[in-house]
Amino acid sequence: MIPWLAGCVAPTALEVGAEPSPEAPAVLAVTVAEPGEWRVATGDADAPELGPWGALDLRGFPAGEDVSWAVTGTDGEGRTRWSDWRTWRVPDPPPGLPELTVEVAGDPGFRFLAATVIAADQVGSAVVIVDTEGRYVWWTAPAQVALTPELRATEDGPVLGWTEAGADRDVDAAAFVEVPLSGAHRTRTPLPSGHHDAAVLPGGELAFLAMAFEDHELDGVVVPMVSDEVRLTTLGATDGDPIELLWSTFADMPVAARGTCDHIRQPTSRLGRDGVREWTHANSLIRLADEDTLLIGARYTDWLYAIDATTGELRWVLNGLGSDFVGPDGAPVWRSPSDTDLWSHAHLSEAWSGGAMVFDNGDHHQPPVSVAMEVAWDTASRTAEVVWSRPHPDGGATGALGDVRRVGDDVLVSWAGLGTVEVVVRDQATRWRLRLSDGMFARVLPVDELR
Repeated sequence: MIPWLAGCVAPTALEVGAEPSPEAPAVLAVTVAEPGEWRVATGDADAPELGPWGALDLRGFPAGEDVSWAVTGTDGEGRTRWSDWRTWRVPDPPPGLPELTVEVAGDPGFRFLAATVIAADQVGSAVVIVDTEGRYVWWTAPAQVALTPELRATEDGPVLGWTEAGADRDVDAAAFVEVPLSGAHRTRTPLPSGHHDAAVLPGGELAFLAMAFEDHELDGVVVPMVSDEVRLTTLGATDGDPIELLWSTFADMPVAARGTCDHIRQPTSRLGRDGVREWTHANSLIRLADEDTLLIGARYTDWLYAIDATTGELRWVLNGLGSDFVGPDGAPVWRSPSDTDLWSHAHLSEAWSGGAMVFDNGDHHQPPVSVAMEVAWDTASRTAEVVWSRPHPDGGATGALGDVRRVGDDVLVSWAGLGTVEVVVRDQATRWRLRLSDGMFARVLPVDELR
């Protein structure tokens, strides 16, 4: 047994409390009323694993697992103290989440995978973390559809954030939500007319995609249209707080609204407005810190464009009608949605100066096929090209979501509606594959540590 290290008289056992987090039920929050320096030990009394000082919760254990734990540390008089050993059963994940099966069990290059989940038939959504054996270890259920996870470091530990919006974008109730991995609390920042994605900026600002409506001529007829704006708010803002307009596609894009594909011509409903035509359908917003730049991916127009994160000035447009870039041979990279050297309708979550990982949904390819790719560009020569790609191995196509990220020299791909997530090496071999019974992992984020 572990010895008491306080002289001849053993101090009293340490009294502790424990409750599952209401925000992240797979986290057990532990409290100690006495002052001192405390941490959680797990395993067993003869060979405990000690967490870092100040770590007073259990997290990262698979759903349904029994975890033996105790609290140890030094009290205010300098004595080493231990609580009694207890056993906590990690709760089962909420019903409706897909069952997961690891089909290829190599080393994926990370320990955990965070994902936004869209349940079968879009009847529910969640934000989850799974381990590399395909076991749920963390989750929280949002009120709406959750998209685009991001993990940021704070003084109080890692915080997982995501954008929430209605499944059909029919109500104005979007928000950027953050929950620390400790599950200690939830912060909800409303995004008026918001959708799809947001990016945390320095100083606590939050840039987000929002819908804007105007009447425009489309195929010779004036119709109500919806496009995108980039607006600025503050993390933790409340309804009615000031919102700043940084960018308007209607006002600031040199190309006028037009129907470059049938997706744009199709009447739809947005925020309670019927019969509108959606011009751009932006779905990705990425901050490039070293350039003070925001990248916006607009799916229907095939644009990836850069704006100044401070002034909103347009810097360049890649792909789509009016692209500033050509291929290495000087030829246009985009002739139409079905005739492009880059992508035909896409999503993306990772970019850097001069490149990005892009999930090409491939809506207008002939035949349709989804492709994970890496795209490189040179802003000086205004050239761009695909430098690596992986078409879906079975020739599948998904019109919804999808994601691609780098993992060291390998590539992580969420095939979204096709029901798999995989890590592939550059020669196309699969290193690790996760299969979902139903639903989809919409966008994914590799995670090394949960503290």
